[in-house]
Amino acid sequence: MKKKAISAWNSICDLFQRCKFVYDKIFYKADKESVKNILKFLESDIDLDNEENSPYGPNKKELVKSIKKQFLQKVGYEDLSVMIYGLLFYRKTGRTPTFAHKAYLRAYMKTSGIAQEVLHYSLFEKNTTFHGQNLPDNKHIFDLSDAEMQKSLVALNQKGYFCLRNHISNDLIDHINADVRDMRFSSESSPDLITLNPKFPPQCNTAHALTKDIYSSSYIQKLTHSKLLLSIASAYLKTEVQLLNSCLWYSFASSKPTSEAAQFYHFDLDTLKWLKVFIYLSDVTKQNGPHEYIEGSHIPGSKPAELLMRGYCRLTDKEIDNFFEGKRKQALGSAGTIVFADTRCFHKGTNPMTGYRLVLQAIYAPSFLSYRQLD
Repeated sequence: MKKKAISAWNSICDLFQRCKFVYDKIFYKADKESVKNILKFLESDIDLDNEENSPYGPNKKELVKSIKKQFLQKVGYEDLSVMIYGLLFYRKTGRTPTFAHKAYLRAYMKTSGIAQEVLHYSLFEKNTTFHGQNLPDNKHIFDLSDAEMQKSLVALNQKGYFCLRNHISNDLIDHINADVRDMRFSSESSPDLITLNPKFPPQCNTAHALTKDIYSSSYIQKLTHSKLLLSIASAYLKTEVQLLNSCLWYSFASSKPTSEAAQFYHFDLDTLKWLKVFIYLSDVTKQNGPHEYIEGSHIPGSKPAELLMRGYCRLTDKEIDNFFEGKRKQALGSAGTIVFADTRCFHKGTNPMTGYRLVLQAIYAPSFLSYRQLD
């Protein structure tokens, strides 16, 4: 009798889990039509003299319905209240409470990214003109032509990534690498600070430069605050941006990837919307641990419900290939190559099979909301 009761209970639990999986899959699945309606509204300009495009025109009811269905109902009043509190707290202190940051993460998962789009366009003034004309010209960093700028924005919007070559002089790369030789590094295997000779690497997958040393390099500061990088980030995010952070690290040859080194697929949620820039300071071939990404997976509604249900986690190549077969792309290039990335895309750094990779990363966004956190 007891065994039958246990068996019946296990069957009930199994049925409950199956039902929960089906419910979660339906809940996390993006409503494509609602996403399309919202994005179209966010990205379009409104002509108040044109009734068809007016916010008071015939499409308003459908738009309100889409916002309710894909944003409000999925986020829920509790998380929405926490998110608003987090925003108010940030406005007062410059910090976002960790529990509010987690609410932003849940909102991303539940809405397949549309929550961040709505909040970004609601909070930050739209501005497609970059006001960086007063930045000093730099003979080592070459600005984009109008055609190149347009090409970069089309690629970023459609694919989430864009590689730019031959816009940083070899002299500047040499100066930065000279500064790197004097920087102190720490690794996951040892907290001790050491200087590095990559020809004789330490026993670790990655080694990160001390932030203070990165910011002490005038050459790095000229690059990360250059008109080139700021103008592309501002144009892509359609608002004025600032540099949130810079980091620099080596990736060394290893037999298998590690989660700590971000060598499994994942997506970032640093703030609402941002642009990351990876500058290769060494030549990066297929053997040296190139950056790898899934084209177009940054677009709201593009991530499968099955992956969003799992939350903010690392994914294997096989798990990614189940949904994005043939869409994995690698960013290869010589030293000085700039990789612009909307890292809401599924992406990873591959583990080098030989040699090493040295990369400088900068992140740009209109604010530190959800980036600077307070426990």
